[in-house]
Parts: sequence; structure tokens; C-alpha cells
Amino acid sequence: MQGLKNKISWGLVLFWAGFAQVYWNLTPNITEHNAANIRTSVYLIIKGLTLIGPDLLVLLLGYFLYNRVDKKALVVKIWLNTAVFGCLLSLAIALTDNGINYYPITIFNSMLPILRNSYPLITGVMGGLIIASLFPTQQRMVPQRLIRIIWLLIALPFLTPVNIWGWNDNFLTLFYACLFVLGGNLGHSNNYRWGLVGLGSLVINFLCQGLIPFLSYDGTTINRFTVVTNLFTVLAAYSFAKLLIQQISKPAISYPLSVMVFLSNSSVFAVVYAIAERKPISHSTVATGALALSAISIYLLVAGLWWWLLTTPKVRAINQWISTTTALSFTKQERAALIKRYGPNLLVAAISYAIAAASMLLMNNTWLISAGKYHNIFSYVFTQRELLLLLTTLLLFSATKFIQAISNRYWFSLALIIFINAAFVIANREKIAARNEPVLPVDLSMVKVAGSLFGMVSPILWVGVITGIAILIVAIYWLEKHYPVKLRFKSRQRWGYLLLAPILFGSCVFWNHAGTPINNLLLSIDDKPMFYNQLSGARTNGPLVQFMNNVDVKIMDKPSGYSKARMEQIVKKYQSQAQVVNRYRHNDLKRQTVIFNLNESFSDPSRVPGVNLKNSPISEIKKIQQQNTGGTMISSGYGGGTANMEYMTLTGYSVSNFSPTLPVPYTQLVGKLKVNPSIVDSFNHAVAIHPYIGTFYNRTSVYPKFGFDKFLYLGSKDKIRHQHRIDRSPYLSDQTSYQNVIDQLRSYPHGQFINLVTCKTTFHILITVITILNGIMLLVSPRERRSTKLMNLVQRFTIPITPLSGLSSRLMELTGRLRLSFTVTTCRESTRMTWQRMG
Repeated sequence: MQGLKNKISWGLVLFWAGFAQVYWNLTPNITEHNAANIRTSVYLIIKGLTLIGPDLLVLLLGYFLYNRVDKKALVVKIWLNTAVFGCLLSLAIALTDNGINYYPITIFNSMLPILRNSYPLITGVMGGLIIASLFPTQQRMVPQRLIRIIWLLIALPFLTPVNIWGWNDNFLTLFYACLFVLGGNLGHSNNYRWGLVGLGSLVINFLCQGLIPFLSYDGTTINRFTVVTNLFTVLAAYSFAKLLIQQISKPAISYPLSVMVFLSNSSVFAVVYAIAERKPISHSTVATGALALSAISIYLLVAGLWWWLLTTPKVRAINQWISTTTALSFTKQERAALIKRYGPNLLVAAISYAIAAASMLLMNNTWLISAGKYHNIFSYVFTQRELLLLLTTLLLFSATKFIQAISNRYWFSLALIIFINAAFVIANREKIAARNEPVLPVDLSMVKVAGSLFGMVSPILWVGVITGIAILIVAIYWLEKHYPVKLRFKSRQRWGYLLLAPILFGSCVFWNHAGTPINNLLLSIDDKPMFYNQLSGARTNGPLVQFMNNVDVKIMDKPSGYSKARMEQIVKKYQSQAQVVNRYRHNDLKRQTVIFNLNESFSDPSRVPGVNLKNSPISEIKKIQQQNTGGTMISSGYGGGTANMEYMTLTGYSVSNFSPTLPVPYTQLVGKLKVNPSIVDSFNHAVAIHPYIGTFYNRTSVYPKFGFDKFLYLGSKDKIRHQHRIDRSPYLSDQTSYQNVIDQLRSYPHGQFINLVTCKTTFHILITVITILNGIMLLVSPRERRSTKLMNLVQRFTIPITPLSGLSSRLMELTGRLRLSFTVTTCRESTRMTWQRMG
């Protein structure tokens, strides 16, 4: 019976303190009263009564903990309980659809409770224990001189017109530390006398709080006496504590401390506050009170479960180790033993963090990054993206421990992770330089053409890579020989590491599933996939996290009203319209020869704002465009993305309709579909020609899926003939492309479809021009770079692209000699033209 009474008493104290902590921070409508009237007086008196609760709780904890022998160990345990339990609470909140916009702040409040002063009640208790540890353990009572000083510190703000100590809001650690020490002075005494003191303190408080609205000069000081630091609030709490210690006994101390973690956890509070803002509560005085009581009830229950976990043998062993460790003065040998035991894992964690930070920084080519506004990359990475750095660190740490659990080699595993990440960063930088985007999962399909990709890497980089590998091998050998680290994994520990990495890395298949716990967690830590701008995503999230962001691919969102019946209805509608349109058409498309010509990296420089050219470098092409059907069209991307342009041209499907997680349909979509409708379906014979490597973007698999009968590329069964290059260009010229088209027309003089994708010949010419212009840029001032003089230089170095222009005319002329009905459609970055001739 006595035990039940004790639990109920502590529960009521925790409710009292919790209500003061939660209810008033939820800003119920009653807090809006600030006029000189009775309502304001009632509000202040009610609030003043509730604020006795936190003071009472700290005083009682001071009474029961002040004489603990293991004060230092207890401080460590309280800090550890606050950090671990607080982080777990924040993590649990992050797994839900919480809608917290400032979650990174709340998680750091949990991770760093002392530095961020986010748990003033708890840090006050810790401060009180530290003060108590300064006095001899045999001295069971607090020195009376210290007690007088504390009472003086508390009384002075009551007598002065301002809060001279600045005790308010979260700046209450020192105040609660003083209360804790006062609690150590509590002792059994005359109940009658302290009952009168408590009653008198309440009466004075009521008078002060009730009259202040009428006495305040401008209403800004009405809360002066309604604070936990008010002298008579403390006196009332002290009197109640004097009476209560005769009725209750010491609790399981971890339980009230865990409840206090709940009360001050900013992640938990953010969720409760969001509930208070929504209907039907909407900060209603009564409804908010009911919400606060409900929340506190949940806090007490969950804290009870946490307390039960703390009583398990494993946690008790940790508690015992902390008590033993803090009680010892370590010898040199003992410190060395601790370093030997925990040092290897700390080194792995430190190197993992260094790799995470370096990889994120190296995604930038300048010292600034644009994230809403320009930031220095170091300040941005280490102050705004810290949680993403920690996520990457965790991934790399788990990968290292996974390899160690398999190989039992410490230095080898660490060096392997360093090498893999170095190669990954180099690959990212190379791809960024070439295509302005990082390495994505879809790029793994390019492994089959690794030889061709390696050929594009500069020899200097290869020398650096080989040198780095050699140094790494020598370092591994030297470290394993002179500083071997013996890894002794217990069976459970080994299996834990073997499962941790696959679980963490495998979770990315659910990262983009909206509403799932892992997706909620990533949103909470501010993961920004930026599928519309992959390079920005790699710079803000790091290359590894951005890579994993793109693993979970969704083709597209299901449109509203989509069904088989609806699709059949649409098909019938347009079939009937097609019959009307085609009523007077007599051409058979299957007997027609249609050539699609997609020019890689081709654009019209005259469309660049601010550039006025005297002579167009593509005059022949513009002439053809004027004489036939031609114009401009909207592109789904700017620069690059030839495979996507080709996909849209052949299928008629805009990539804008797909999910942002599907950037390249050729490699991510076509192979998965049983049916791939395209323009090829309208012909009996179809040929694709690309005078370059055919395996890029999986074209060798895509074209058969589309129904092409032949695909001519370098290394194909059907050879690319008439190979010709312009100057030192690594790419075959457009002359090669068009000559192979002519050969195909001659070899198959019937209706057919030809898909011609040329090489980056114009790109090579433009790179030469840009190199010259970059040299000029270095010789002129920033003002001159924007001047007319520079525009004249641009015009001077803009050369006619005569090979391409002349060949377009020649192809038109040669195909005109054949007795065929044909249509040629040429698509470029900024120009599209179609010309048709009946032969």
C-alpha cells in the first residue's frame, strides 16, 4: 500500500511539473489576456499555481540525490540517459509524417543537451550534483552559508525592477542547480510552521499576481511574478517539499528523469504544438489543457517502458561500468588499454566522416554554392548539412565494419573503403565535367562499355590513380606489419555488422516511397534529392546519398481517372477522328521512306541573347529550313540528354510525364516493358545508324525492343562505312553519317524508316572556339567581358559550320535522285526542320 501511495504521489508531482512545462508553451488562448481586468488576474494566478510544480520536482530530486556517493557517475548517467533517450524520441518522431520544418535543430537539441541548454530542468539537476560534489561526502547537510547565498540570489530579483540574473525560458540551468542544492537542505521539521509559510507564500503570490495587471505601467510587466524564479513561488514549493518528504520515499531515479526528457524534448513538443494548432483544438484554453494532460499521460507511460529497459542486465552492466570508471584515476596502462579497445572504431568513424565531408565538398568547382542564396561551401556543408554528413558517415562506417567482419583485416578494410570512395568521387567529377551531372545508378548499365569510358579519361589521371593504388598497397602492408589490429568479433557482433550494412544500403529501395518511415526520416533530416537538378542534389546531399536517392525509381504517378476502359474510349475517339482526317489521303506510310536525323550537341549561336552575328554559321541549314517546314520546339532539357531527345522523338512520349526518379528511359524503362510503341511500328523495315559506340545508353538492346531490323554502329555486324573525321576530332564526321544513309537507301529501295544519330562533330568545333575565347577572357577585365568589344570577339571567332551545312544540302540532293517518296526530319538542340520530296 505504501508503495502504491508513493507512486501516486510522484505521479502527481510529475503531472504538476509537466502541465506547467507543456500547457503554457502551447500558448492557449488564455495567455492572450494582458489588459487590466479580472480575467488577466485569474489567468496569472492559475499560471502561478502550476509553476510551483517544476520547482517542487527539482527540490525533491535534490533531497533524494544530494547525499549520493557516486555523484560524478550519476552526472554521466543522467547525461547519457538524456542524450540517448532524447535522440530515440527525436528519431521516432522523424519516422512519422511530423511536418516539423526545423527538425535538424530539434535533433541537435537531443544530441547535445548541455551545449545547447535544451533541457534546463535536467542540466540544473546535473549542475546541482556537480556543486554537491565539491563538498565532503561525510557532510550530509548543505553548508548554511551556501544556503543563505542561494536564498539571497533568489530574493534579489523580486526586490529589483528587472530580472537582474536573466533567469527566463531556457536560461534556467543555474537557477535549477540552486534549487537542487536547496533540496539537499530539506529535512524533517515542524509541519505546522512550514504549512503556514507555504500558505502565506501562496497568499502573497495571489495578491502580487492579481494586482499586477492594474499596477503595470504599460502591461509589459504583468508576468513579473508569474515565473518559476519568483521568490514566493520558490518558498511555496519549498514548504510543500518539506511536508511531502515525510510522506514519500526515494523513487527509481531514472523514471522521473526520463519523464523530464520527454517534457523538454523539442521534437516531441513540436508535434504536440502542431496538434494544438489544428482544429478542433486551435489553442482553445480547455481543449489545449486536455491535450496537455493527454500528452503527459503518454509521457508517463512511455517513460515507464524506458525505465523497464534500463533495468535489464545489459544496461545494469553499463551502469556498473560507468560507476567503476568514474571512480578510478586511470593509470597510463589503463588509458592505453581503453585506446586499444575503442580507438580502432573511433578511427573508422573519423575517417568515414572525413570521406563524407570531402566527397560533398569536391562536388563543387568553386568556393560558393547556391542554395537559395550563395554560401561558402565550408560553412554550408558543416553548418547546414551536418545530418546528411552523419548519414553518409554511418553508411561508410557500416560498410567498413561489414568488410572487417568478412575479412578480419582492419587496415585492408579501411583502405578498401578509402579506395572505393576515392574512385567514386573521381568518377563523379569526371562525369560532372562531361555532362554536368553526378554518377547515377543508371550509369551502372555502362559497365559493359567500361573500356570505352576508360579511354576518355586523361592519361595524367590514370597515372595519378595508379600511383595512389601503389601508395595504398604499400601503406596497407606497412600498417598490417607494424601496427596490426586484431579484430575479435563475438558471434552476435559479427552477425550484427554483416546485417547492418545490407540493411542500411538496401533501405534505399524505399527512399522515395512517400509516407514510409524511411522517407519521413530523410525528409526530416533535410535530404533534398533534386531530381530535376542532379548536380545540385549531389552538392547538397553528397554523391553517395544522391546516388541512393535515385535507386528507388517510380515510372510515373497514376493519373486520376486512369483505367483500361478509359484508355479504350480514348483510342476509339482518335481512331474515328483519324478516319476523318485520312479520308482524302492516298499515301501509304509503309511505302514512304522517313529519315529521322538527330544531331548531337548542335545549336544555333544566333539564339544566344546579346550576340549579333554578321554571318550565320549555319546559313545553309537555315536556307533549307526556310524552304521547307521547320521551326523551334520546347525541349525537356538544356544541353546533353541526346538519348532522351531520341526517346521522345521515336515514341512521342515526353519525359516530363515521367517521375523525376526516371531521368533516362532508355536504360531504366524500355527493357522492363513488354510492349514499346514507337514510330517503327508503322513500317515494314527500320534501320538505326549511329557512327559511334552502340552500347551507350543501352541502344543495342533498346533498338530491337522498338522493332529495328538493323543497327549500324562501330563494332556492329553491319559495318559503318566511309569513315571520315574532321581535323583531329575523335568523332566520325557527318559526311560518314549521311553516306551510310545513302548506302541504306540504295540497298533497300522500298519504304522504310531510318533513325540517324550523328556524333558530336559540332561540339568538337565549338570546344576549340571556346578554348580560344577562354584564353581571351583571362586577358580582359570583368567590365570588358560584358562590353561590345567582347561581343565583337565572339563574332570574330564564330566560324561557319560548313561541313554540316553542305552535307545537309548534299543529302537532300542525293535522295532527290532516288525514285522514292521520302521525308527527312532533322532534330537539333534548338532547331527542328522537316523537308519532304516526292521522287
